[in-house]
Amino acid sequence: PIPGSGCQRPPSGGIAAQTPAVMSSPAAASRMKLLASHLLGAPLDVTCRGCRGPFGMRPLRQMAVSARAPAGAGKVEERELKDLVARVVGDLSGSVAVQLIYIGDRLGLFKRLAAAPDGLTAGELAERAGCHPRYVETWCQACVAHSFVETERGGDVAADAARPYWMTGAQREVLANEGGRSFQCGHAQLLSASAQATPAIIDRGFRDLSGGGVGWAELGDDARDGVARMNAVTHRELLPAWVDAIPEARRALSGPSARILDVGCGCGESTMSIATAFPKAEVLGI
Repeated sequence: PIPGSGCQRPPSGGIAAQTPAVMSSPAAASRMKLLASHLLGAPLDVTCRGCRGPFGMRPLRQMAVSARAPAGAGKVEERELKDLVARVVGDLSGSVAVQLIYIGDRLGLFKRLAAAPDGLTAGELAERAGCHPRYVETWCQACVAHSFVETERGGDVAADAARPYWMTGAQREVLANEGGRSFQCGHAQLLSASAQATPAIIDRGFRDLSGGGVGWAELGDDARDGVARMNAVTHRELLPAWVDAIPEARRALSGPSARILDVGCGCGESTMSIATAFPKAEVLGI
């Protein structure tokens, strides 16, 4: 268990007990808690890597055990089968959610709903966004199923056209508040860009025995912009504090002759953050 995490799961035997957890040290756990607490505004309970964490990921030390096929490995365990099916179905549902978030973000549907406190019908939302009403109605219904948007429960299906849709405060923070600590649309933007490149990754990565691959630039604007939006809060709120915590760096960058080169600056979020924190310095991002 991670020290200080509150998890009391006992370590298993064999390779699992000998393989160190990814977040096994108290210092690492503390850093993760501090970062998450700053971004989320609340303490985070870091779960043990021996348990399935909040994202359902399998710990690396369990992977190490499974890498060696014991006798009878081909036998299908009913409980394991059901758990795996449920998790895969959940993951596939998550891929649909990525598409919904990307569409709503790209077309401004979330922001328009968030700006309408009394809600909008699908037709009203479509008119404001300049989109086809039938597609917007289907999108709204799918978003309700994923708890991204709210609507009136029950009622006649024939009355769907007049049904209002709206967003709660939490939904607005996560899906419409650009630059907020909880905003997540940048992640969907990056994942969508990565998914579109999957055929190229297969052909020029997996099947290209000469060692080819797909360059970052080939993922396009969505990948670059998505990463920038994902890291905006970190660059804006944490990066200056990290630099300031290093006395030598703080002294060197505070003087009028300081010059800073930000290599791989992306859309410039980190460059602007450093320039704001150290106004006397000359900052160049490339």
